[in-house]
Amino acid sequence: MYLWSGTLSPFSAKVRIVLAEKGLPIEIREVPWSRQNKWHPKPKAFLDVSPRGEVPVLVDGGLAVFDSWTNGTRCQHSAITPQPSTSG
Repeated sequence: MYLWSGTLSPFSAKVRIVLAEKGLPIEIREVPWSRQNKWHPKPKAFLDVSPRGEVPVLVDGGLAVFDSWTNGTRCQHSAITPQPSTSG
């Protein structure tokens, strides 16, 4: 499972907060942003899973969910169980 996120996106932040609270292991993939280019060009891999070109997009197996409310709800009810830390 991985999340396409935007550094300045409050919608992405909502999903990242839920993921952190749940302790879910997830890879965060950032859509690059710069003051000069804004959000362009967007990576092809991102556009392949986000038909609107908007963040956040949660990808779980073959399912891509691109709405922050739906992503947060999906994470809240996820069957994924956090793994205990092996570091002490």
